[in-house]
Amino acid sequence: MKKLLVIALAVASVVIVKKARESEAQKGAWKQGTDTVS
Repeated sequence: MKKLLVIALAVASVVIVKKARESEAQKGAWKQGTDTVS
């Protein structure tokens, strides 16, 4: 049972990190786009 919990936590943390990286990349791309316009 504990093994399942550890695996679930590991998977969840990986997903959260991936989502955070994706949103940061989108923010960076959006910032670059606004920089070229102004």
